[in-house]
Amino acid sequence: MKNLPEINHCSPNRKAYWCSACKAHNTFDIKSSRSGNNTTWTYHCKACRFSMFNPADVYPWKNGLFVFVGLCFLIAVPIGLICLVIGDTDSNFFSISLILAGFGAFFGWIAWMMHKYMKQWNVWHSAQRRKSPERLTLEAMNHPFQPEYDSSGDFTEWAEQFLTPEEVEQLHAKYGKRLFIPANQ
Repeated sequence: MKNLPEINHCSPNRKAYWCSACKAHNTFDIKSSRSGNNTTWTYHCKACRFSMFNPADVYPWKNGLFVFVGLCFLIAVPIGLICLVIGDTDSNFFSISLILAGFGAFFGWIAWMMHKYMKQWNVWHSAQRRKSPERLTLEAMNHPFQPEYDSSGDFTEWAEQFLTPEEVEQLHAKYGKRLFIPANQ
């Protein structure tokens, strides 16, 4: 089934996973990986296999990391400069300033990557907002990737980003064989 009229994957939704390569809220496969007691979930676009992200989740992390990076450098630079001026590069204070600068550089790179993808999202979101609903529908129908119905939990989770659970169940009843797999299983 192509062109699900119930969901427009080209209409921006900050709380839905978005593929920056395809420029759409494509359907996804969810992969889990365990490390000790932690489980990490990643969402991969079914069209291009690129890792997707949720703009509403990334935005606060990006801002928090930039604040953390700023504080690291705000503390590290003056301490490091004072140690250099007085010629005390063997002290613990100089070591602390180097460690803080290292943390700042590492987390700054991560924040910059988040910023890069959020910038792509913001450009796309802004362009899509200026389009009429009819234009967005036409764009969705002509998009190179079309979401296809399947009865999987991944599809259910994707659809629940746009529809209520009741509407998703109606979608399953309309296109499926009444097989409903909740997203949390």
